[in-house]
Amino acid sequence: MGATLSACSVAPTWPDLLLPESMTRASIEEYRAREEERLQRALRECYQRFAVNDCRREALSRDRDVQHHLRAQELHLNALDREERQRKLQSSPASTVPAAPAPNSTEPRP
Repeated sequence: MGATLSACSVAPTWPDLLLPESMTRASIEEYRAREEERLQRALRECYQRFAVNDCRREALSRDRDVQHHLRAQELHLNALDREERQRKLQSSPASTVPAAPAPNSTEPRP
């Protein structure tokens, strides 16, 4: 009987988490949408099983792992964007940014 219960409590099978090391923002969003569909499908399957809570816990844990990896990819892309903007700011000549005129303390105020 114990083997039957453990088999019922297992969440639906998930493919291995094989995400590319380098992803674009578009591919992250596409992968996130697919994972959301997969999670919803897994949760529906969980309600057909005996140990619903264990199944849901496993499915949600898997989803958290995927979302964590996708968020790490997004943070990496954000860092690259910041570095690129910083390089552009440093390489642009200082004359392109107009300097504010210094206030003249000797002129009377209107």
